[in-house]
Amino acid sequence: MKKHIPTIIILIMSAVIFISIFNIAKILFEYSEGKKCYDELQSYVIYPDSHNTPNTITSNETDTTAIYYGNGNQVNYTAPVYTECPQVDFESLKKINPDIVGWIFIKNTPISYPIVQGKDNNYYLNHLFNKKKNSSGAIFLDCGSSPLFDDKNIPVYGHHMNNGTMFAVLDQYEYQAYYDSHNTGVLLTPDGNFDIEIFSAYTVSAKDSPLQRYFEDKEFESWLTNIKNKSVIDSQYTPTTDSSILTLSTCNYEFKDARFIVHAALIPHSQTPVTESETSADILSESTTDESDTSNESTTESISDTTTETTQQTTV
Repeated sequence: MKKHIPTIIILIMSAVIFISIFNIAKILFEYSEGKKCYDELQSYVIYPDSHNTPNTITSNETDTTAIYYGNGNQVNYTAPVYTECPQVDFESLKKINPDIVGWIFIKNTPISYPIVQGKDNNYYLNHLFNKKKNSSGAIFLDCGSSPLFDDKNIPVYGHHMNNGTMFAVLDQYEYQAYYDSHNTGVLLTPDGNFDIEIFSAYTVSAKDSPLQRYFEDKEFESWLTNIKNKSVIDSQYTPTTDSSILTLSTCNYEFKDARFIVHAALIPHSQTPVTESETSADILSESTTDESDTSNESTTESISDTTTETTQQTTV
Protein backbone atom coordinates (compact mmCIF):
# COMPACT_ATOMS: atom_id res chain seq x y z
CA MET A 1 0.00 0.00 0.00
CA LYS A 2 2.81 2.38 0.91
CA LYS A 3 4.29 1.89 -2.55
CA HIS A 4 1.12 3.27 -4.13
CA ILE A 5 0.95 6.42 -1.97
CA PRO A 6 3.32 8.52 -4.17
CA THR A 7 1.31 7.52 -7.24
CA ILE A 8 -1.97 8.50 -5.55
CA ILE A 9 -0.50 11.85 -4.48
CA ILE A 10 0.74 12.52 -8.02
CA LEU A 11 -2.70 11.67 -9.45
CA ILE A 12 -4.43 13.96 -6.96
CA MET A 13 -2.02 16.82 -7.67
CA SER A 14 -2.42 16.29 -11.40
CA ALA A 15 -6.21 16.42 -11.05
CA VAL A 16 -5.99 19.63 -9.00
CA ILE A 17 -3.69 21.23 -11.58
CA PHE A 18 -5.95 20.13 -14.44
CA ILE A 19 -9.06 21.54 -12.73
CA SER A 20 -7.25 24.80 -11.96
CA ILE A 21 -6.10 25.19 -15.55
CA PHE A 22 -9.61 24.41 -16.78
CA ASN A 23 -11.16 27.02 -14.46
CA ILE A 24 -8.61 29.67 -15.46
CA ALA A 25 -9.23 28.93 -19.15
CA LYS A 26 -12.98 29.22 -18.58
CA ILE A 27 -12.58 32.59 -16.85
CA LEU A 28 -10.34 33.95 -19.60
CA PHE A 29 -12.77 32.72 -22.25
CA GLU A 30 -15.68 34.45 -20.52
CA TYR A 31 -13.63 37.65 -20.21
CA SER A 32 -12.94 37.49 -23.93
CA GLU A 33 -16.57 36.80 -24.84
CA GLY A 34 -17.82 39.57 -22.56
CA LYS A 35 -15.40 42.13 -23.98
CA LYS A 36 -16.29 41.07 -27.53
CA CYS A 37 -20.01 41.52 -26.83
CA TYR A 38 -19.62 45.06 -25.49
CA ASP A 39 -17.05 46.05 -28.12
CA GLU A 40 -19.55 45.06 -30.81
CA LEU A 41 -22.26 47.19 -29.18
CA GLN A 42 -20.06 50.24 -29.70
CA SER A 43 -20.98 49.95 -33.39
CA TYR A 44 -24.41 51.32 -32.46
CA VAL A 45 -22.85 54.40 -30.90
CA ILE A 46 -21.49 57.56 -32.53
CA TYR A 47 -18.62 59.33 -30.79
CA PRO A 48 -18.00 62.89 -32.05
CA ASP A 49 -14.24 62.49 -31.70
CA SER A 50 -14.14 59.43 -33.97
CA HIS A 51 -16.86 60.32 -36.51
CA ASN A 52 -17.86 56.66 -36.71
CA THR A 53 -21.23 55.57 -38.03
CA PRO A 54 -23.49 52.87 -36.57
CA ASN A 55 -22.40 49.30 -37.39
CA THR A 56 -18.76 50.36 -37.89
CA ILE A 57 -16.08 49.41 -35.36
CA THR A 58 -13.51 52.21 -35.00
CA SER A 59 -10.38 53.02 -33.05
CA ASN A 60 -12.49 53.73 -29.95
CA GLU A 61 -12.59 49.96 -29.44
CA THR A 62 -8.80 49.58 -29.46
CA ASP A 63 -6.87 49.69 -26.20
CA THR A 64 -5.77 53.05 -24.89
CA THR A 65 -3.80 53.86 -21.75
CA ALA A 66 -5.96 54.91 -18.83
CA ILE A 67 -4.52 56.41 -15.65
CA TYR A 68 -5.48 54.72 -12.38
CA TYR A 69 -4.47 56.04 -8.99
CA GLY A 70 -3.92 52.89 -6.93
CA ASN A 71 -2.54 53.57 -3.43
CA GLY A 72 -2.29 57.24 -4.29
CA ASN A 73 0.22 56.64 -7.10
CA GLN A 74 -0.29 56.90 -10.84
CA VAL A 75 -0.19 53.56 -12.62
CA ASN A 76 -1.01 52.64 -16.20
CA TYR A 77 -3.80 50.27 -17.10
CA THR A 78 -4.75 49.27 -20.62
CA ALA A 79 -8.48 49.70 -21.34
CA PRO A 80 -10.75 51.43 -23.86
CA VAL A 81 -11.22 55.10 -22.98
CA TYR A 82 -14.03 57.30 -24.30
CA THR A 83 -13.54 61.06 -24.35
CA GLU A 84 -16.61 62.55 -26.07
CA CYS A 85 -20.30 62.11 -25.33
CA PRO A 86 -21.80 59.51 -27.68
CA GLN A 87 -25.12 59.41 -29.49
CA VAL A 88 -26.85 56.05 -29.23
CA ASP A 89 -28.99 54.15 -31.72
CA PHE A 90 -31.55 52.86 -29.21
CA GLU A 91 -33.89 51.68 -31.94
CA SER A 92 -31.36 49.13 -33.18
CA LEU A 93 -30.23 48.14 -29.68
CA LYS A 94 -33.82 47.40 -28.66
CA LYS A 95 -33.97 44.83 -31.47
CA ILE A 96 -31.04 43.03 -29.82
CA ASN A 97 -32.39 43.37 -26.29
CA PRO A 98 -35.69 45.13 -25.50
CA ASP A 99 -34.59 45.39 -21.84
CA ILE A 100 -32.31 48.35 -22.66
CA VAL A 101 -33.30 51.51 -20.76
CA GLY A 102 -30.24 53.71 -21.18
CA TRP A 103 -26.54 54.14 -21.88
CA ILE A 104 -24.06 55.35 -19.26
CA PHE A 105 -20.97 57.30 -20.29
CA ILE A 106 -18.36 58.75 -17.93
CA LYS A 107 -15.86 60.97 -19.71
CA ASN A 108 -12.23 59.84 -19.97
CA THR A 109 -12.97 56.42 -18.43
CA PRO A 110 -13.68 52.93 -19.82
CA ILE A 111 -17.34 53.30 -18.76
CA SER A 112 -19.50 53.49 -21.88
CA TYR A 113 -22.11 50.76 -21.60
CA PRO A 114 -25.78 50.03 -22.19
CA ILE A 115 -28.00 49.82 -19.11
CA VAL A 116 -30.64 47.11 -18.98
CA GLN A 117 -33.45 46.40 -16.51
CA GLY A 118 -34.54 42.85 -15.75
CA LYS A 119 -37.55 41.44 -13.95
CA ASP A 120 -35.29 40.78 -10.97
CA ASN A 121 -31.81 41.77 -9.81
CA ASN A 122 -30.31 38.34 -10.47
CA TYR A 123 -30.56 37.63 -14.19
CA TYR A 124 -28.09 40.25 -15.42
CA LEU A 125 -25.53 39.30 -12.80
CA ASN A 126 -24.47 36.49 -15.14
CA HIS A 127 -25.98 37.36 -18.53
CA LEU A 128 -24.50 39.74 -21.10
CA PHE A 129 -26.49 42.37 -22.99
CA ASN A 130 -27.12 39.77 -25.71
CA LYS A 131 -28.53 37.46 -22.97
CA LYS A 132 -25.74 34.90 -23.29
CA LYS A 133 -24.71 33.48 -19.94
CA ASN A 134 -21.41 35.00 -18.84
CA SER A 135 -19.86 36.03 -15.52
CA SER A 136 -19.27 39.57 -16.80
CA GLY A 137 -23.02 40.17 -16.67
CA ALA A 138 -24.40 43.57 -17.64
CA ILE A 139 -24.78 47.04 -16.22
CA PHE A 140 -28.35 47.00 -14.92
CA LEU A 141 -30.91 49.26 -13.29
CA ASP A 142 -32.56 48.06 -10.08
CA CYS A 143 -35.65 46.06 -11.04
CA GLY A 144 -37.87 48.21 -8.82
CA SER A 145 -36.73 51.54 -10.28
CA SER A 146 -38.52 53.64 -12.87
CA PRO A 147 -37.00 53.11 -16.36
CA LEU A 148 -37.44 56.87 -16.82
CA PHE A 149 -34.74 57.48 -14.18
CA ASP A 150 -37.01 59.85 -12.25
CA ASP A 151 -36.87 58.29 -8.76
CA LYS A 152 -35.10 60.17 -5.98
CA ASN A 153 -32.45 57.44 -5.69
CA ILE A 154 -31.65 55.28 -8.74
CA PRO A 155 -29.43 52.22 -8.05
CA VAL A 156 -27.44 50.82 -10.99
CA TYR A 157 -25.25 47.74 -10.59
CA GLY A 158 -22.23 46.32 -12.40
CA HIS A 159 -19.48 43.81 -11.68
CA HIS A 160 -15.94 44.73 -10.67
CA MET A 161 -14.17 42.64 -13.34
CA ASN A 162 -10.48 41.84 -12.93
CA ASN A 163 -9.82 42.67 -16.59
CA GLY A 164 -10.83 46.29 -15.99
CA THR A 165 -14.23 46.10 -17.68
CA MET A 166 -17.76 46.90 -16.49
CA PHE A 167 -17.65 48.89 -13.20
CA ALA A 168 -14.07 47.92 -12.25
CA VAL A 169 -12.96 51.54 -12.49
CA LEU A 170 -15.42 52.78 -9.86
CA ASP A 171 -13.18 52.06 -6.88
CA GLN A 172 -10.64 54.51 -8.31
CA TYR A 173 -12.97 57.22 -7.04
CA GLU A 174 -11.48 56.47 -3.66
CA TYR A 175 -8.65 58.76 -4.77
CA GLN A 176 -9.16 62.50 -4.99
CA ALA A 177 -6.81 62.83 -7.96
CA TYR A 178 -8.90 60.40 -10.00
CA TYR A 179 -12.15 62.09 -9.04
CA ASP A 180 -10.79 65.53 -9.97
CA SER A 181 -10.17 64.31 -13.54
CA HIS A 182 -13.25 62.09 -13.98
CA ASN A 183 -16.22 63.72 -12.28
CA THR A 184 -18.74 64.19 -15.11
CA GLY A 185 -20.60 62.04 -17.58
CA VAL A 186 -23.88 61.55 -19.40
CA LEU A 187 -26.81 59.18 -19.01
CA LEU A 188 -28.59 58.77 -22.34
CA THR A 189 -32.08 57.22 -22.58
CA PRO A 190 -34.67 56.78 -25.36
CA ASP A 191 -36.83 59.42 -23.64
CA GLY A 192 -34.25 62.06 -22.74
CA ASN A 193 -30.73 62.58 -21.49
CA PHE A 194 -29.03 63.68 -18.29
CA ASP A 195 -25.70 65.15 -17.30
CA ILE A 196 -23.97 63.19 -14.55
CA GLU A 197 -22.27 65.15 -11.76
CA ILE A 198 -20.37 62.85 -9.37
CA PHE A 199 -20.16 64.16 -5.82
CA SER A 200 -19.71 61.24 -3.41
CA ALA A 201 -17.87 57.90 -3.22
CA TYR A 202 -17.24 55.43 -0.39
CA THR A 203 -17.08 51.77 0.65
CA VAL A 204 -19.97 50.18 2.54
CA SER A 205 -21.11 46.69 3.50
CA ALA A 206 -23.67 45.07 1.20
CA LYS A 207 -26.34 45.12 3.91
CA ASP A 208 -25.85 48.87 4.37
CA SER A 209 -25.93 49.75 0.66
CA PRO A 210 -27.92 52.97 0.06
CA LEU A 211 -30.69 51.42 -2.06
CA GLN A 212 -33.76 53.23 -0.68
CA ARG A 213 -35.67 54.75 -3.60
CA TYR A 214 -38.52 56.73 -2.04
CA PHE A 215 -38.34 59.44 0.60
CA GLU A 216 -40.31 62.12 2.36
CA ASP A 217 -38.83 65.60 1.79
CA LYS A 218 -37.07 65.90 5.16
CA GLU A 219 -35.95 62.27 4.97
CA PHE A 220 -34.36 62.81 1.56
CA GLU A 221 -32.56 65.94 2.76
CA SER A 222 -31.10 63.96 5.66
CA TRP A 223 -30.14 61.11 3.30
CA LEU A 224 -28.30 63.53 0.99
CA THR A 225 -26.37 64.97 3.90
CA ASN A 226 -25.46 61.48 5.07
CA ILE A 227 -24.08 60.25 1.73
CA LYS A 228 -22.17 63.50 1.29
CA ASN A 229 -20.60 63.13 4.74
CA LYS A 230 -19.62 59.50 4.07
CA SER A 231 -17.67 60.45 0.97
CA VAL A 232 -13.92 59.92 0.83
CA ILE A 233 -13.60 62.57 -1.89
CA ASP A 234 -14.01 66.31 -1.61
CA SER A 235 -16.57 67.67 -4.09
CA GLN A 236 -17.69 71.25 -4.53
CA TYR A 237 -21.03 70.03 -5.92
CA THR A 238 -23.95 69.71 -3.51
CA PRO A 239 -27.23 68.24 -4.78
CA THR A 240 -30.56 69.69 -3.73
CA THR A 241 -33.76 67.98 -2.60
CA ASP A 242 -35.05 68.44 -6.17
CA SER A 243 -32.26 66.23 -7.49
CA SER A 244 -32.46 62.65 -8.66
CA ILE A 245 -29.42 60.68 -7.52
CA LEU A 246 -27.77 58.00 -9.62
CA THR A 247 -26.18 55.42 -7.28
CA LEU A 248 -23.56 53.23 -8.97
CA SER A 249 -22.67 50.08 -7.05
CA THR A 250 -19.99 47.44 -7.55
CA CYS A 251 -18.15 44.83 -5.48
CA ASN A 252 -15.17 45.90 -3.44
CA TYR A 253 -12.56 43.67 -1.82
CA GLU A 254 -11.67 45.85 1.16
CA PHE A 255 -13.61 43.43 3.38
CA LYS A 256 -16.12 40.60 2.99
CA ASP A 257 -19.32 41.59 1.14
CA ALA A 258 -18.05 45.14 0.63
CA ARG A 259 -19.53 47.42 -1.99
CA PHE A 260 -18.06 50.55 -3.53
CA ILE A 261 -20.65 53.26 -4.08
CA VAL A 262 -20.48 56.30 -6.35
CA HIS A 263 -23.27 58.88 -6.17
CA ALA A 264 -24.02 61.38 -8.93
CA ALA A 265 -26.73 63.96 -9.49
CA LEU A 266 -28.74 63.66 -12.71
CA ILE A 267 -29.30 66.97 -14.49
CA PRO A 268 -31.88 66.64 -17.30
CA HIS A 269 -31.31 68.01 -20.79
CA SER A 270 -32.85 67.27 -24.18
CA GLN A 271 -31.42 65.24 -27.04
CA THR A 272 -32.98 63.45 -29.97
CA PRO A 273 -31.93 59.77 -29.97
CA VAL A 274 -30.07 58.48 -33.03
CA THR A 275 -32.15 56.29 -35.35
CA GLU A 276 -31.02 53.61 -37.80
CA SER A 277 -31.54 55.96 -40.75
CA GLU A 278 -29.21 58.65 -39.36
CA THR A 279 -25.57 58.67 -40.37
CA SER A 280 -22.51 60.34 -38.93
CA ALA A 281 -22.58 62.73 -41.91
CA ASP A 282 -26.04 63.92 -40.85
CA ILE A 283 -24.84 64.52 -37.30
CA LEU A 284 -21.64 66.24 -38.39
CA SER A 285 -23.62 68.44 -40.77
CA GLU A 286 -25.99 69.43 -37.99
CA SER A 287 -23.08 70.06 -35.63
CA THR A 288 -21.33 72.28 -38.21
CA THR A 289 -24.51 74.27 -38.79
CA ASP A 290 -24.96 74.76 -35.07
CA GLU A 291 -21.36 75.94 -34.57
CA SER A 292 -21.59 78.32 -37.56
CA ASP A 293 -24.86 79.80 -36.31
CA THR A 294 -23.47 80.27 -32.82
CA SER A 295 -20.33 82.07 -34.04
CA ASN A 296 -22.39 84.55 -36.10
CA GLU A 297 -25.09 85.12 -33.50
CA SER A 298 -23.90 88.59 -32.52
CA THR A 299 -23.53 90.07 -36.05
CA THR A 300 -27.08 91.06 -37.00
CA GLU A 301 -30.58 90.61 -35.68
CA SER A 302 -31.66 88.67 -38.78
CA ILE A 303 -28.76 86.23 -38.44
CA SER A 304 -29.58 85.84 -34.76
CA ASP A 305 -33.14 84.89 -35.66
CA THR A 306 -31.86 82.33 -38.16
CA THR A 307 -29.49 80.92 -35.54
CA THR A 308 -32.30 80.45 -33.04
CA GLU A 309 -34.43 78.62 -35.59
CA THR A 310 -31.54 76.39 -36.69
CA THR A 311 -30.47 75.56 -33.13
CA GLN A 312 -33.96 74.38 -32.30
CA GLN A 313 -33.68 71.81 -35.11
CA THR A 314 -30.20 70.58 -34.23
CA THR A 315 -29.50 67.36 -32.38
CA VAL A 316 -27.67 68.26 -29.16
